[in-house]
Amino acid sequence: TAAYGMKVFHSDLAVRHNQIHDCGRLGITYFIYDKRDVHFRRISIEHNTFFNGHHSPGIELVSWGGDPISAVSIHNNWFAGDPTVALPSESTYHIRTGGRFAQVFDGLSIVNNVFTYSPGFGAYVQDARNSTIHFNTFYGVNPSFGGNGALLAFYGDITNTVARNNIFVNDVEPTTSDEFACVRAFAGDSGQLDIDYGLYFATDPAALLVRSEQQRFTAADWATYRSSFGWDSNSFVQQDPGFVDGSSGDFRLQSGSVAIGAGQHLPSIPTDHLGQPRSNPPNLGAFAQQ
Repeated sequence: TAAYGMKVFHSDLAVRHNQIHDCGRLGITYFIYDKRDVHFRRISIEHNTFFNGHHSPGIELVSWGGDPISAVSIHNNWFAGDPTVALPSESTYHIRTGGRFAQVFDGLSIVNNVFTYSPGFGAYVQDARNSTIHFNTFYGVNPSFGGNGALLAFYGDITNTVARNNIFVNDVEPTTSDEFACVRAFAGDSGQLDIDYGLYFATDPAALLVRSEQQRFTAADWATYRSSFGWDSNSFVQQDPGFVDGSSGDFRLQSGSVAIGAGQHLPSIPTDHLGQPRSNPPNLGAFAQQ
């Protein structure tokens, strides 16, 4: 449980076009345990595939000493979970960012990624400001996971952070975990978090779509959720995204999908996971083409 694929501590770091797999604990770890009075910046992790990790198979970027980390791009990656492999007892992550002090991360960008069979958390975002989570496809939960997790989670001090054009498919069995949600927002200032233009689908209508510190929302509670938080006014709820074959990893959208042309145009993201051009308005999720 201590073997890393890569352990790095650099600014101006690029990790691109790799297959990172069969690691004992983490695919890429960027864990700053102590204060070093260094500003880590310009980190690009793009076009990689992560799979067969024992603990957290993807990326961990953590600063416990409070040193800032800025301009981090996690783009166009594939984080593959294995639903046939039982997980360790503690929560694990495809992406984990955070620290022990407020707003460690400035300018975190999580765009055009695919997350399958979450091992506990798909993307866990903590202590971040000026950050974006756009055009990602989150599909499924490891069936052995029975804890408190989410496909996308926000914790700590979150400011000026926006999530757009994401697809969430929560296939958890509520009898296995009645706390797992598509989105979990335990942020200190939820007013600084803006979530919209998404698609939420739970294969069991009793499963959670959104969870906050005190409240839990299923599809039946969607109107209450919107009025309480002001989020997702342009999102779809309990609509099957209509993937070509999600169980086989084909997350293109079939003709007739409600996710086609349902996104918010973001000129700064002109292409999809495969480098294909996006339309205006764009499709939701990681793939522009049908």
